[in-house]
Order: sequence, then structure tokens, then C-alpha cells
Amino acid sequence: MAFEFSDRHIVEYHTQGYVVLRDLLPATLLTDLRRETDRGREIARRLGGGNAQRLQPVQEHLDPRPFAELWGLPALHHALTEILRGIEFSVEGDAVLYEPGESPYCMCWHRDFRDLSPGMDLAAWQASFHDLRLFNQTNVALYDDACLWVVPGSHLRADTPDEIRRFPERPVPAPDFTGLTPEQAEYTARDYAHSMPGAVQAPLNAGDFMVYRNTLWHLGSYVPYIKRATVHGSIVTEAYRQYVLTQWLPYAKGELPRVWHNVNAGTPAYREGLWQRRAGQWAARLRRLAGA
Repeated sequence: MAFEFSDRHIVEYHTQGYVVLRDLLPATLLTDLRRETDRGREIARRLGGGNAQRLQPVQEHLDPRPFAELWGLPALHHALTEILRGIEFSVEGDAVLYEPGESPYCMCWHRDFRDLSPGMDLAAWQASFHDLRLFNQTNVALYDDACLWVVPGSHLRADTPDEIRRFPERPVPAPDFTGLTPEQAEYTARDYAHSMPGAVQAPLNAGDFMVYRNTLWHLGSYVPYIKRATVHGSIVTEAYRQYVLTQWLPYAKGELPRVWHNVNAGTPAYREGLWQRRAGQWAARLRRLAGA
């Protein structure tokens, strides 16, 4: 079924923080992108190892023509113009995301910039995270993709007490896969994803286009036995370009002290979360000693 835009897409994006444009890609374009990204999988693993999951920038490794056709789709630009309420933008997709080749992998729960970049000015992030000109990302699934987990609506608010208690510390800890079999790692990643209050999967079918606010709580969880090739990009405005240049680039270039800041530090939920985490660690140690 061909994609048809409606007001529902606008409402979903602004209330849930993400929306899926179903069947946006023409079948012929899907064929071309699959052929090109299948070449990229081996390039990514040759460059980054067997578990490499990203090829970036695609322009240096793959034929850019099908990607240019993707970003130039009239239906896509119409939908994004309506969703973004007429803001001037360009769509820049320069990465392909793949399944890991060797073992399951899971990112930590995070909100982009705030939870991944030590040293950044969190006051500036908090002052701007409602700005529709900023923090819009895209995923285009070339195969069915259920890797992304989100907390719907979290882009509209600060962390809840339950979220703070679950992840009081910065950096947010990712799952520990040390010594686990692939199957144990897969279960561990799934339990970790479910542990965030309100978390849901955001599955895509092949040919779907997702746009989402990266200020949502979100993560990616991946297994090697499900093929993946998802084109990942950003919606770029002049305001976003300036934000990256002034806020993120100094961090990336090492010009800022790499100190983790925590907007939730000192709150009652933060103290409760630390206590719960330490109590869990002590209990795990006692179980290991009892089994020794």
C-alpha cells in the first residue's frame, strides 16, 4: 500500500515523540538501497571488526545516488514539512546501521547529547530540548527492524522519579555482557530494555521511515541473527547546525572537561536509586559467595 500522509502523523509526532511513515519507500528504491547497503556490511566489518554496526559516512564507501533519491522523495518532504510546521530543513543521512556480526549488543538508555556527552552544558540542553528546530532524527528500515525502544512522550518532560530511581548515575550503565553466552546476552539485553518504566518497542517494516525526537528516552538492542540495514540521519536546520557547532563540537574536539554532569543529582529519587543500586550489588555479591 502506498504511503498517504494525514494529520494523525502530526499528532503522533508531537505527543509521542516519534512517528512512522509506513511504506514510504517505493519498491524499486528499496531494491537499490538493499543492494548498495549489502555491500556496505562487509566494508563496515572490515573497517571496524566483526561486531561493527555502523558505516559512516556512506558517501565515502557506497554509491550515493540511491541515498540522494531517498532524501529527495517528494512525499517525504511534504510529510516532514507538515510535521515540522513549515520549518526550513534539509535531511542528511550519512550512516547505515547493521546487525552485529558476532554477539548481541545493547546501548544504554539515554537522551541524546545529555546522557552521551560528558562536559556538555546541560543547562543549555534543558533550555532547548523543546525546540522543534533541534533534535529530530530519522531511521529508514530496509529490512524489518525492531531494534529501537522508546519511552513515548518523554521528550515533553523532565525525568520522572521512577526513571531517576532506575538510572540515577551518569554515565548511565549499559548491560554487562561479561562471560555470557549469546543467548544469555540476548535475555540480559531484553530485561534491561524492559526495566525502564513505560518502555515500548518501536518496530519498523521494510520500507518504513521513522522520524523521532532524540530527546526521548531511547536505546537500540541488536542480535546477530536478524539482518538489519537501516539508513540513519538527522533533520538539519540552521539552528541545529549552530547548536552542534557551539555545544557538541567543543566536546567532540576535547575542548571541554570530560566530566559527567547529572541534572537529577541530589533529588530524593536520585538518593533512593543509588541506595537501590548498591543494595542490588551487595545482594549479587552475597549470591556469588554462597555459590562459591
